[in-house]
Amino acid sequence: MLSDNTVTLYIFNNGTAQYASKGMSIYMEGVPSHASEPENGINPAFAIAKIIDSIPSFIDSKANKGNVLCTVVQVDIGEKAFGVNASKGTLRLTIRALCEEEMDKLQHKLENLAQAEAEKYGLKIRFEYQDEFPETANHVESSNKIRQVCAEKYIPMLELKEAFRASEDFGHYTKLTKGSYCYIGNGEDYPNIHTFEYDFKDDLIVTGVELFKGLAEQ
Repeated sequence: MLSDNTVTLYIFNNGTAQYASKGMSIYMEGVPSHASEPENGINPAFAIAKIIDSIPSFIDSKANKGNVLCTVVQVDIGEKAFGVNASKGTLRLTIRALCEEEMDKLQHKLENLAQAEAEKYGLKIRFEYQDEFPETANHVESSNKIRQVCAEKYIPMLELKEAFRASEDFGHYTKLTKGSYCYIGNGEDYPNIHTFEYDFKDDLIVTGVELFKGLAEQ
């Protein structure tokens, strides 16, 4: 974590402050059968397993210019019925990348493989996408304004050279206008957000207000 009340500005060599990301769901449907006669049904388990097994090669650093990630968040195949061969399956992934174009490339690879596996086994297939965030790119002009205010108001500032892996809907704004995304630190030993222990420090509001007052006065 970051030092208490320190304004942190993420500066990366291509301007990206936070990764692009997208929730991807792959739905496959085959044909049910009795568990004793799996050959009479079409089970999506093997197709889904093939997709999961291919993820490491898709995100290999040798095959991409920047960092690319694919996280399996849910695998749902069949149900608790030991006499039935599963016929429906869902694979949910979060795909993300430093560069939006590489996230799109990963998406196409997953789609193409899933389509090929569906055709191989005779499965119906469809895709669904949610929580789509573009990369958040900081503009130099906006970042310089934050630097200036921090210097004028003696607000400690830390600049990180690597983009943050999480995504932000703020990225939609910086697609349309100039902007810069920064953080105010809770302290090095303070619990992370999205944990049960996290509790917002009210005194951080003062730092935030002073920062925005300075930006408004420029």
